[in-house]
Amino acid sequence: MKKFSIVFFILGYLIFPNFSYALTTLLTDAFTGTTINQSKWTMVGGTEGVDYIQNGNINVRNSGGTTVPGSATSLQSATSFAKGDDLTISANITASSGFTTIGYGNYSSGTYYFISVTSAQGYDAYIRKAGSAYSANTSCGSYTPGAKISMKITTNSFEVYKDDVFSCTVTVDGSAPVMTTHPIFLKGSSTGSFFDNVLVTNTTSAPVATVPDAITNLAASEWGDTTTNLTWTAPSNGGDPITDYTVEYRVSGEVSWTSFSDGVSASTGATVTGLTNGVAYEFRVFAVNGVGSSSASNTASVTVRAPTVPDAPTSVTATAITGDLGQVTVSFTAPVSNGGSSITSYTATSSPGGITGTSASSPITVSGLTNNQAYTFTVTATNSTGTSSPSAASNSATPLPYPTGASGSRAVWTRQNNSGARTWTDIASSSDGVKLVAIVSGGYIYTSTDSGITWTERTNSGPRNWSSVASSSDGVKLVATVNNGYIYTSTDSGANWTERATLLGSKTWSSVASSSDGTKLVATISGSDNTYTSTDSGVNWGSALIIPRSFVSSAITPDGTKKIVGTSSNRIYYDSSGSWIQYASAPTNASHVAISSDGLKIISLASSGSVYTSSDGGSNWSQQNSAPSANWTGVAMSYDGTRILASSYSYVYSSIDSGVSWRQETTTASWSSIASSSDGINLAATVSDGYIYTGVLDVVAPTITNISSDKANGTYATGEVVDIDVTFSEAVTSTGNVTITLETGDTDRTCTFTVSNSTTGTCNYTVVVGDLTSDLTVSSVSGTIADQVGNAMTDFVPATNLATNKAIVIDAIPPVISSVGSSITNTTSTISWTTDKVSSSYVEYGLTSSYGTTTTEVDTDTGVTSHQVLLSNLVKCTTYFYRVRSRDVALNPAVSSGSSFSTAGCVGGASIEDVAVESITNVSGGTATLSNATTTISLNIPPAVTDTDAVFQIKLLTKEDVVNASSVPDNALIQAETELFDLKAYTAIDTKVSTFNEPIEITMSYDTADIVGIDETTLKIYRYDEEAWYLTDDCSVDVDTNEITCKTNDFSVFSVFGTAPVVTNNQNSDPGGAVPIWLLQQISDRLRLENLKAQAKEVDTNSNTNPTFSCKKLPDNPKVLRLNTKNNSVKTLQEILNCKGYIISSSGAGSKGKETILFGKKTKEAVIRFQKANNLKGDGIVGPFTRNLLNK
Repeated sequence: MKKFSIVFFILGYLIFPNFSYALTTLLTDAFTGTTINQSKWTMVGGTEGVDYIQNGNINVRNSGGTTVPGSATSLQSATSFAKGDDLTISANITASSGFTTIGYGNYSSGTYYFISVTSAQGYDAYIRKAGSAYSANTSCGSYTPGAKISMKITTNSFEVYKDDVFSCTVTVDGSAPVMTTHPIFLKGSSTGSFFDNVLVTNTTSAPVATVPDAITNLAASEWGDTTTNLTWTAPSNGGDPITDYTVEYRVSGEVSWTSFSDGVSASTGATVTGLTNGVAYEFRVFAVNGVGSSSASNTASVTVRAPTVPDAPTSVTATAITGDLGQVTVSFTAPVSNGGSSITSYTATSSPGGITGTSASSPITVSGLTNNQAYTFTVTATNSTGTSSPSAASNSATPLPYPTGASGSRAVWTRQNNSGARTWTDIASSSDGVKLVAIVSGGYIYTSTDSGITWTERTNSGPRNWSSVASSSDGVKLVATVNNGYIYTSTDSGANWTERATLLGSKTWSSVASSSDGTKLVATISGSDNTYTSTDSGVNWGSALIIPRSFVSSAITPDGTKKIVGTSSNRIYYDSSGSWIQYASAPTNASHVAISSDGLKIISLASSGSVYTSSDGGSNWSQQNSAPSANWTGVAMSYDGTRILASSYSYVYSSIDSGVSWRQETTTASWSSIASSSDGINLAATVSDGYIYTGVLDVVAPTITNISSDKANGTYATGEVVDIDVTFSEAVTSTGNVTITLETGDTDRTCTFTVSNSTTGTCNYTVVVGDLTSDLTVSSVSGTIADQVGNAMTDFVPATNLATNKAIVIDAIPPVISSVGSSITNTTSTISWTTDKVSSSYVEYGLTSSYGTTTTEVDTDTGVTSHQVLLSNLVKCTTYFYRVRSRDVALNPAVSSGSSFSTAGCVGGASIEDVAVESITNVSGGTATLSNATTTISLNIPPAVTDTDAVFQIKLLTKEDVVNASSVPDNALIQAETELFDLKAYTAIDTKVSTFNEPIEITMSYDTADIVGIDETTLKIYRYDEEAWYLTDDCSVDVDTNEITCKTNDFSVFSVFGTAPVVTNNQNSDPGGAVPIWLLQQISDRLRLENLKAQAKEVDTNSNTNPTFSCKKLPDNPKVLRLNTKNNSVKTLQEILNCKGYIISSSGAGSKGKETILFGKKTKEAVIRFQKANNLKGDGIVGPFTRNLLNK
């Protein structure tokens, strides 16, 4: 048995009065070799030495003959300190003679500190005083060498002098106890606790060190490219520190080992270099201390290889992230082999697009993708050598944006970011939509008191697998169910929750509904179970149905009188006075139900996607085929049953007609529940993997806010367009035309427009003749108009009308033109007319009825009612066509009917009785014809007769005037009774063409009566140029058609002449054979005519009085008048007949005073009556004999 002893080191020193010593020497701990810096300690008195320095623990004590008054306080437990910590005892000590301070400091009185640093490894040893002496053989405990203990000495009104000793027995390493003594260098007489440090040592012999134990767990890395990394576990050092490890290696199968020199190191690892890739090696390691080297470690074997690229990752999975960034999370499993080099990164690549994301480990977030685009992903691994081949493609994932209101949604939706993205399962609302409560699967209940803007996590509810929640109308009483749990209620808007229905045990609660006052509740359980109800706000619950069903949905009227529950495979049940009855015709599979406040309107959403409604309390049901088919997750209905909101794992839908028609409200998301206020306007919806969204349903019909126009204030007249601009309170769309009615005088005008998703619509009102108003305004707007959510416009009265915004005057009453006339000269014509109000003046005129020339508008400043416009630079003896125009101050135009005038200057002052006009192009030529009752004249005009296009006029002149002004071209010629014509061509309104580039062919017809006394074969056309008659060229007569054709290069006046026939004896001669009978008759008629002329002339010259004729007389020329003759002689004939009592007509044309130049049927009838009355043949033709009788 080894013998050990305990050496007690009193780490203090006696401090003698009036002597101080500063300890600054660097001492070495005798047991650890640690250098102790004592310069931070100040000792008072004593002698320097190791007695009071141990393991960095310094005790500075008081000594001397003076007692230590007072008692120690604030003792701290030594066991709560680690090595090197301060253990402090505070003591109140009063300085007195012969007494010095404890610790370092002043001699003055006050509070001082007793300082001792102890080891946490130490144990308390107790030495108690027995009477006035110490008990012997007191046990100090059992220790191992090197242990350091704290000795706690408790005094009890005794004095301990420096020569006092105490002893105790210590057991070391389980050996027999050793008795040891040690002097106590303490003195005191007060009760207190004093500490000293004790070090346990082996007093017989020091421990003997050995070589280290063998190394364990040696391992070698495979990959290293001619190197390998060795690692091992350090062994026991054998009582002497390990200073180095030596490494040996050899090729597998060889006998000898080779040492690898890696320097001196106590590290438990080494890198062996200089190896050959592909060769198998064995390795062993030895530990070295001051005694020697350990035995060999275990052998580690490895074949060294150069690193390669890693294997491809596996099990790649893509998960879409909902948000605005276009992100997908790609998870994967790292490859089995990293290729001998640590994998530094992984890269996920999208298809399509090749968009990448990188991470040091799984998962990888790939950003920058396009929302609503489906992607697959591959993943590669990269090490120092390179990049692996791609993994197999992942599943398809489609990143989605945060859902928003869909195009045309009835509600305006807002994402409530303060709700946080959570696994929301259900939501409920107060009747006003202000208080909301929402539940999270596997989480807490959250409430909001500001329509979802801010949310409070109700930790009192506890994290549970919440399945359904309902609210009273005021949002104070709440009820929530837990799947595989209990029912919980709150009576303070969710601040505190109480577990209910515990007697029923844990159930798979699927739904819960509440009356408006929160007292009546109905809850369902999925699986083959029952439905439960409560009438005391959830305190007590009773079974409602006795038939087990898988109940999945519930609803209750606000007053709680009617409840309905839906099943997953059976029909809907309802309670009737406490008894539950199945609707006979209700649909099966009612995953979500809702009911109106009167209990009549019910909606059922099937998990299959179908939508059914009832309007008579469930007696009859209709499938709404126009409703969307969706994987429904919730439904909410307004109290009146008209507005319905439904959520699905795709969209939220709305209906405002009790479920007949539907509209998509949101974009795509996993919508998990829906709630609404009692009026169905304030909405709240949850996304199962996202946020809470709130919406406000638009139920306000659009209105007309303003009607205006872009037109400037002022007066607008006929034909002008005024835009009418209608502004709506919101964007609207019309079905068909929108009609605007304007107040425009006697007749209101309308204009129409259509509008499509716009806040404005415009129609154009064109001012019509007769419109008149001093301030244009809209009298009405009509049509079918609705906003983008279907609210139809019912109020069409504009808030601000057109007349308020604008001062638009409509004056579309044009001037009335009358008394249009002309005053002519050879080259001018003054056109005059009158209007009923002041207006401007201008004339359109030209050589044809198309006019072509317009005078400058005059009288525009003030206007006139009597108008005159002078047309000058005209061509004489030319017919012009014209019409007059005027515009009033509102620019309303007035135009007269077309008229014509003929300038003076014709040969002999002849008048133009008729005219034919033809526009001829010089390229193609053409024809022109003028016909009257007896004669037709035609022009055949070849191309290029003029240098430019020209207007040809054929004018019928009064023959008498021309004959009287001209002589017969030859005494032998006789002028036929055919009409006489003036021919002119014009290249401009004031430019006449008299000579042509090519001859023009003229054809004139005649009647046998026109050529009495003329040889028909000698007929030719002659041209008169106001000086003489000229024979035209190449004349020919067609006696069969009674036509004469000639050619001319010049235009002027044209007439037909011929010579008398040659007298010969023939069968038509009288018996004497000298003269033909028909010729004698013609000569006789002419002689009688000449005789009558002479008699009339004689009477006229020899008498101072007028002849005895009481009526007018016909001219003496021998021209025959017959049906369709048109000249001034006809007018004289009518005047004679009316004068003699052979009345042409009792009124109108031909009546007395209204005689005309046309020989019509009534004129012929009057002539026949006259002829019969005078014993003449009644043929209606006025020849020489009839003429003579008329002139008598």
